[in-house]
Amino acid sequence: MKHFRPIDRDEVGDCLSKILQSRTFARSGRLRAFLKFIVETEQLGLARKLKGYTIGLDVFGRDSTFESGGDPLVRVQAGKLRRLLGRYYADEGREDPIHIRIPLGAYIPVYERQGADLPTSETGLRDLLPPPSGLYASPAGQQSPPQHRHSQAALPSLLVTLSAKPARQARIYANAILLAAEQLPGIRLVSSLSSDTRDVLAFAVLIEAHETSLSVSLQHQSTGEVIDIRTIAATSMDTTDQLAGQANQFVARTMTLAGLIYRYCRSKGLTTLLMDGLQATYDYRLDGSEASYQRARFSQLRLAHPKTPAEIVTSLAGVRDLAR
Repeated sequence: MKHFRPIDRDEVGDCLSKILQSRTFARSGRLRAFLKFIVETEQLGLARKLKGYTIGLDVFGRDSTFESGGDPLVRVQAGKLRRLLGRYYADEGREDPIHIRIPLGAYIPVYERQGADLPTSETGLRDLLPPPSGLYASPAGQQSPPQHRHSQAALPSLLVTLSAKPARQARIYANAILLAAEQLPGIRLVSSLSSDTRDVLAFAVLIEAHETSLSVSLQHQSTGEVIDIRTIAATSMDTTDQLAGQANQFVARTMTLAGLIYRYCRSKGLTTLLMDGLQATYDYRLDGSEASYQRARFSQLRLAHPKTPAEIVTSLAGVRDLAR
């Protein structure tokens, strides 16, 4: 079986030189400069600088008053560059062993070895397929025990609860958590406890009001394990804005893709294919490296099989759609 071979800097440089000297790009000086800048910047390990503002200044000569959000120049030119690369690979570059792509919604180039297998490490081709319906896949690719049955398109569920006769501050804090969590791609809010005590993706937040403080705890329902607990002092509850700020911090720490719930699920081998796909895509959006691109593509292929996506989906909402 073939194994994934990383693409080195020399290969990328040769590929870039061939494109820049091609007939397809001969009349497109601006697009040649655009492509050269983003590839060389990424190869120097400076992918984080590939933003619309930086490209507008360094490639297209805009001054410091340039606002990439209001001026579509870079976005328009990126679209032209994607189309011109497509024309090049359909004609002159159709036999090129390495392809350079600019994913939609980003300016960080990625490199694909044509005809190469996806990274397999110790797994075989069968691992591209989801496990039998209703079973988890552990990090080692093994099925977990029967009591951990769940759909591979499942997300962690979250119930926000209040103690009896909650204070006004507790209600405000709970509402702020719900409003923030509604925007998150990796959490599913529920209104009641799971009836299945084996539901290993069920979590609950309990908010208790005390005389001069609030206590907030995050619990894994099937085991009763407390994952996080915080106390909010009276000095941080004077205004609604203060309570909302505290709640938003709690949500960011516990419920995002980099938060405690996802870290807990990974540590216990409880993640589903959808959770893995969201995490890998999020990691790619953060650093834009070739390695993170390949991991995200691999995760999305497993998630979407057999409706393989034509190209990597970079939006988290789009990754969720693959599971439907």
